[in-house]
Amino acid sequence: PKKKPAVQASEEYVNATISELTRLGQRFIVSHAEDKQRPNGSRSLYRRADDKDLINKINVTVREPPRLVFFEGAVFEATTNMTSGRKGFSQSQLLIMLQLPSEETVRSKATITLIASPVGETTIPYRSDGSIPTKEELLQNDWKEVKVQTVPDRKQQYVVSGSLRGMRQQYSLRHLGASTIHKVTGKTILGKCATEINSRCLTWDKAQAVVLLSRTTKG
Repeated sequence: PKKKPAVQASEEYVNATISELTRLGQRFIVSHAEDKQRPNGSRSLYRRADDKDLINKINVTVREPPRLVFFEGAVFEATTNMTSGRKGFSQSQLLIMLQLPSEETVRSKATITLIASPVGETTIPYRSDGSIPTKEELLQNDWKEVKVQTVPDRKQQYVVSGSLRGMRQQYSLRHLGASTIHKVTGKTILGKCATEINSRCLTWDKAQAVVLLSRTTKG
C-alpha cells in the first residue's frame, strides 16, 4: 500500500478537527504557515513564496505543517529544542493548550503559552470522565508553563529548489493527532482515539495493528 505523505495526513487531521469543532460550536484559531523565498545565494529580503516546486519541497522537508489548529485541549509535540532553563522544552516533548490565544497573537506569530509535559512523559493525564485537566492539576504533576514561538532563524530548515531558497515561518509545533502508527508507539491516550484505515493507507505489519489498538485505554 502507498504510504500517505505526512503533510497530507496533517492537512486531513486539521480539516477533520475543524469540522468537529465547528459542529460542537467550540472556538478555534488556525495558524497558517508563511512560506517565503528568495534567489539562492542572494542577500535580498525574503518574500512570500509562490513557486509551487519550492513550496512542495518545503512541505516534505520541514517538520512544521502548513496549518495548525488551536483550541482548548489541543495536544502537540515540539518540533525543535527551546532551551531557556526551566521554561525550555525539547523536540518531541508533549505540550497541551489550555487557553486559546487571541487571533491577533496568532496572526502576527507572537509568542503563545502552552503547558509542557515532564521529559519522557507520553500521555495526557485526562480526568476519569475524559475531561481536560486544569493548569493547577498539571503543574502538580510536574508539568510546566512554557512560551512557544515560531522556529528561530538559527534553527530554520532552509530548502533549495532550482534557483530559489525557501523557508517556513510557523510555530515550532505539530499536532500529535497527525502521526504514523510507528511514531505513536508508547504514546497511550487516556481519552478517545481514532485511526484511519482505507484502500490508500493500510497496515502491512501485524505489529502495527497491535500498536494502533493499544493507543487508548477506552475499550
